[in-house]
Amino acid sequence: MEERVKWDRNHEQHSYSDVFSILDSENVRSHYRRVLSGFLSSGEAFVKVLIPGCGSNVALQEICCEFFGDSVAITAVDWSESALQQARGKLAHRPNIEYLCRDFKDIGGGDGAFDIVLMSNSVVSPVFSENVAAIREFSRVTKAGGTLAGVLPCAFGMFDYALTSGLADHWLSDGTVDVRSKTVYEKSQDMRQRFFSPLELHVVCADNNLMISNLDVLFFSGSEFSRQMVRLYGVPYSDRYCLWGMFLQAKKVKK
Repeated sequence: MEERVKWDRNHEQHSYSDVFSILDSENVRSHYRRVLSGFLSSGEAFVKVLIPGCGSNVALQEICCEFFGDSVAITAVDWSESALQQARGKLAHRPNIEYLCRDFKDIGGGDGAFDIVLMSNSVVSPVFSENVAAIREFSRVTKAGGTLAGVLPCAFGMFDYALTSGLADHWLSDGTVDVRSKTVYEKSQDMRQRFFSPLELHVVCADNNLMISNLDVLFFSGSEFSRQMVRLYGVPYSDRYCLWGMFLQAKKVKK
């Protein structure tokens, strides 16, 4: 409950401006478009999309509407009502988007209700079991043959940035990257995040009927992204030293 109150307060006071958004990177958005283009070519007449942990950023909803027009039903879930109010206001002209205020580790509804589940830094709890529970729930609501896709931050990307940007003393000596707990401290959100390693992710997906088709290294870059890094983290930044994470694309398989 305390964490939910914190997110409500952040959205109310800052309208998400003090929270780091990877969707400001065009390279990130292009990966989501690649996933959706596969559904266009499959000939699906109508597509149901879930966006868990949507926040107030509406980039994924806009991309889905860009691809499918009125032939898509989007369910955007977040536990911050303040975030959802802002998102609704930005896309009030889109009646095919439903916003639900609930914990996305317990989305509710029937099994296999969605064709596509799109994550954007949704699975970032400091507790490993909570991240596994989120993946399990996303798999449950994805239909057999459907797709789970999106960005999963990777601690290795933080290590890489620390070592190549000349900021190793800052990142590695003050607990920002903690190998023992397998977490990284996210300054803009004032929280630690427990990230999957690629091998952990492979195991968790296999245990939850998900077959990984792509696990790409995804570089977060661009001028707007660079400005965010400088403003929120106070570190020197250039496109040469951009952050990177993992972009997962997995298919739901039958048990």
